[in-house]
Amino acid sequence: MGFKYKLNNMLNMDISLEFSIDISGEPGKNTYFGLVSFNMLTKDKVIDELFEKYPEYENKKGSQLGKECHLNIIKFLNEKKVRMVVLYFNKNDWTYYKNKWGSRHDYKERMCAILYFSLIKIIARKNCRYTLISCVESQIGNIERVFNHCKKLADIYKIKLDYNFSRGKYNRSIKIVDYIAYSFRVLKEKELINIEYYIIHNKKIPKKVLKMILK
Repeated sequence: MGFKYKLNNMLNMDISLEFSIDISGEPGKNTYFGLVSFNMLTKDKVIDELFEKYPEYENKKGSQLGKECHLNIIKFLNEKKVRMVVLYFNKNDWTYYKNKWGSRHDYKERMCAILYFSLIKIIARKNCRYTLISCVESQIGNIERVFNHCKKLADIYKIKLDYNFSRGKYNRSIKIVDYIAYSFRVLKEKELINIEYYIIHNKKIPKKVLKMILK
């Protein structure tokens, strides 16, 4: 199933969306980014049903779940038409962009903002407003600065973002996106390619985005 077909099929409805975003790993090393897009009207019901079906998952992190568990979560969310986007950015990617663009002292924060926005842009529409939720991630630096850079990019693309920060153990949206970010560590692409609402980012970043944030 082609990427364009999957994406066009996903964007048929204009609904109120909440984006939850997370990172698994340390910037500069092998890192896995994940985004989950919830319909705010049905989010609580979907999450309730997930943990009713798999109650043993509720008090565990993504790193504590095995391959089969991650597949169960992804397939459940896929059945509920919850959109998921993942991106793997390895240490060579970090080095490449740093050598070419990363002269600033806060390079990792800025690069994380670019990668966060790259996930958002796959789903977001122009002239629509979205809520963006992220866990407070100490390994990426100042999360507020990261989000400010992300919002700068969103403004240019006419995407309206409202954001807030959360602690993963208190926020169920963050718990779900932690599963999704970690899932790409344990599952192979061939196991995921035919899951309609699970999108693997191709890591192509427009040059104007890099220049705007890194220069």
